[in-house]
Amino acid sequence: MSRRAESARVVLGIGFFFGWLLSFPLYGPFLAGLEALRGGVAASAGKAFTVSHAGALFTLGLWFSRGGISSRAIHVLSRAGLAGSVAATLALCYGPPRLWMYPQVVAGVSAAAYVLWWGPRFRSTIPVSHRGRMMAIGMIVANVFYALAVLALPIAGVHGIALANLALLALALWASEGLTQQPAGVTGRSTAADKGIGARDGVIPWFGVMVLAFCVVGGLYYEVALPYFNQVPFDKSLQALPYIAALGLAGRYADSRGRKPLAVVAVLAMGVSYALAPMVPPLARYFGSLFLINVAFAAFDLFLWVSLADLSDSRDPYWMYGWGLGLNVTGILLGSLLSAWLLPHTGTDIIVACALTAVTALFLATYGLIRVLGAESLRASYPLHQPRLSTPGVSLPPDVAARLTPREREIAQLMLHAVPNSAIEVRLNLAPGTLKTHIAHIYQKLGVNSRQRLTLLALNGEAGRDPACRA
Repeated sequence: MSRRAESARVVLGIGFFFGWLLSFPLYGPFLAGLEALRGGVAASAGKAFTVSHAGALFTLGLWFSRGGISSRAIHVLSRAGLAGSVAATLALCYGPPRLWMYPQVVAGVSAAAYVLWWGPRFRSTIPVSHRGRMMAIGMIVANVFYALAVLALPIAGVHGIALANLALLALALWASEGLTQQPAGVTGRSTAADKGIGARDGVIPWFGVMVLAFCVVGGLYYEVALPYFNQVPFDKSLQALPYIAALGLAGRYADSRGRKPLAVVAVLAMGVSYALAPMVPPLARYFGSLFLINVAFAAFDLFLWVSLADLSDSRDPYWMYGWGLGLNVTGILLGSLLSAWLLPHTGTDIIVACALTAVTALFLATYGLIRVLGAESLRASYPLHQPRLSTPGVSLPPDVAARLTPREREIAQLMLHAVPNSAIEVRLNLAPGTLKTHIAHIYQKLGVNSRQRLTLLALNGEAGRDPACRA
């Protein structure tokens, strides 16, 4: 399979799978439709999914990263995850509503297995400089199906709901077929030395604080703000349009200007939307606050998924995705539980109480954001532009270049053109640790110990003969 075809399948795989997840088990419109058609409590079923999904993300991510399971077994588990999602869908559609909690638990664990299998493939297949727009495409695909689910709900019926969700899972399976079982650069083992980006300045814990606090606000949105907005007599499928449009802009921006501005936009837009909600008329809340909330979610969701890929370039990706997405779902769950406490205990308008709680949570998110923005290691991990090679540089003599592998010759040539390591990583889609290993091999084979010595060797062939300059 060509690299382009593999990239397309990676993106479509998560798009179709998330189309199922957003429209059905995670507080989706199809789940709400089943509640109306068959009874049952969609809110309790949604909480069962988030609890099991978060727990499975943490547990499976840690298990996979310890290296106690082979890549083949992880591949099999991902397929079992798709099968479990199919079984959970059928059980929810046709099983007794009083037992909905059990298929939702199956769906939560199954979704975690598939997502953790998918994440490292996205990281290894999509170059750093294209991750923003490619992830945005997958998310747009998912939300187009979400909007279609909202439109189809009045005429779907139980059989239509089941058929639509099974079709999405079948498309996810089709897109996933043919992808490599073991993505490049994934060892499946996390060691003490495998700290990588973010560990040096402690950015990863603050990244987690920001994710958790922001997603608490997300939980409040699902449980309080969204039902409130749904009271306004407008086509509910239109709610996805601002999110989709913002994703298109955010994807390109993430690749051209960096990831961290997306987090700034997300926190500011969410804070302004909740701060304005109690002060404006209901119609203005719908168009103004809902628009800002969707922009905030689009920017933050893209920031989260792309940053996890970037951070996992030099950490175990199974651990990184399990930890980061586990915090994401946990935050949504905490926000949902907080809303259940707010409803009976507040003596004021629920939107006012929700806004005050959301702004408080965003203070924590802002503090985490400040620490993330100041992280030098994160800044160095996002070299998004591929600089042009400097004007004609030198080249290694043919007899010297023959000592190197093709990849080592490519890296050596970029070094001779004064391309920094961070840009070489982007150009060749290499993890920082992998590049350092290649450079060490180049130095060892050529008997040099610096870029300057490598340049001297290319100029006159003398550096490699000097024992004093050998590594």
